[in-house]
Amino acid sequence: MPKLIIHIGFPKTASTTLQGLVFLDLHKQGRINFLGRSSEPLFHGSLRNREEFNEIWNIPQVDVPNKTNFDPSKILPLLSNDLVNVISDENYSLPVSSLGLESESDFNLSKRLIPLVHSLSSSGVQVELLCVLRSQPELIHSLYVHWFHHFKRLNVNSSFEEFWGRIAGSELSRNSFNFLRLYEQISRDLGTIKLHMMCFEQMLKTRDVFNLKILEVLGLNPQEVNPSSLMLKVLNAKETNLEGKRSKSLGKSVFPSRQQKLLRDLAGRVMGDQNHLYLFLRRLFVKNQSWVVPHLNKNQRSKILEVYRGDNLE
Repeated sequence: MPKLIIHIGFPKTASTTLQGLVFLDLHKQGRINFLGRSSEPLFHGSLRNREEFNEIWNIPQVDVPNKTNFDPSKILPLLSNDLVNVISDENYSLPVSSLGLESESDFNLSKRLIPLVHSLSSSGVQVELLCVLRSQPELIHSLYVHWFHHFKRLNVNSSFEEFWGRIAGSELSRNSFNFLRLYEQISRDLGTIKLHMMCFEQMLKTRDVFNLKILEVLGLNPQEVNPSSLMLKVLNAKETNLEGKRSKSLGKSVFPSRQQKLLRDLAGRVMGDQNHLYLFLRRLFVKNQSWVVPHLNKNQRSKILEVYRGDNLE
């Protein structure tokens, strides 16, 4: 029976780091069968491109009609019986929250992910979910940092108080960061399927303990895979100083997926090496602007904790 781990990291919980410095590295070592993610333009596991990846895994996409028909027969040939299979996609978690579970949006776990999990389980796949969460004060501030440069490019000065006010003033927005409700609803929808919950803060403060848990979830022996060899990168080391967090205008997806495909095809025809020319062309359109966003002060943190004290990770 093949085993499949589906990683549905909460926003701003180092999902990209896990994908690139854990799952992909272990895949290259022959330890796991990493099937990729749709947001990575240069790696899709055994699939040819992002569109094929999204179609097979039923990844929600903006401006693409919602499809609720699942075909496990397209996925089963991709799975290894000898290695643990892993898929990681951030679009499953936009938002991975009570808002995403209950809304009519195509980014809805109940419509997309849960039926896929049950379909695969009924087809003989041992499916487990891995979710990483982050304490609400740091998560909400990190989201503000993430969007800060968008406000700047529009010449809009949006303070953190205004950003937090929109969250606190909307029940749907508040619910999207309600971890207890999130856990209870996903667990109920999954039934007997195992859900692994991990904390971003543990990744920062006790990296080896976090890595040991990752190896346990993946079914790997720490005697064979040194936990200290995973995620050697220091998270946010160059983005934070005493004044605040540095927000850059460089996003993960500079081009829409179709433009990325055209760039890769052009690179392949011109040089025979898609990666180098693609990355060069991609950098031509990146503006290296940055701004310092102040840290949360004690009063701001207290306001967030007042709303989420009952289910905060701290």
